[in-house]
Amino acid sequence: MDEGADIPIVECAFILASSANPREFIQRRGRILRRAEGKEKAKIIDIMTTPPQNGSFSEAEYQLERSILTRELRRIRYFASCADNRNEALLAVYDLASKYNLQHVLLGGDK
Repeated sequence: MDEGADIPIVECAFILASSANPREFIQRRGRILRRAEGKEKAKIIDIMTTPPQNGSFSEAEYQLERSILTRELRRIRYFASCADNRNEALLAVYDLASKYNLQHVLLGGDK
């Protein structure tokens, strides 16, 4: 769904390997949200990478997972900001963000 794809009729898309690069994920989202005759809305299901939830890990692993999760949460926050189900989307990942002390990322308190 990168440059050159023109698929305005698509009403539902699953994004399985989303980019942390804002230009790329905005471009991908835009491909699905293009207007088309008979299309009122589009649904985007963005699959988020999450750390394993199996218990203990080292400090280095925790910091790596926290870094990955920060990028994922920024993208989720951006996508949610334009969505009809904004609150539902943010609530779905809030507990995970809290576990890594990253609630501020969901609330826009980071850059």
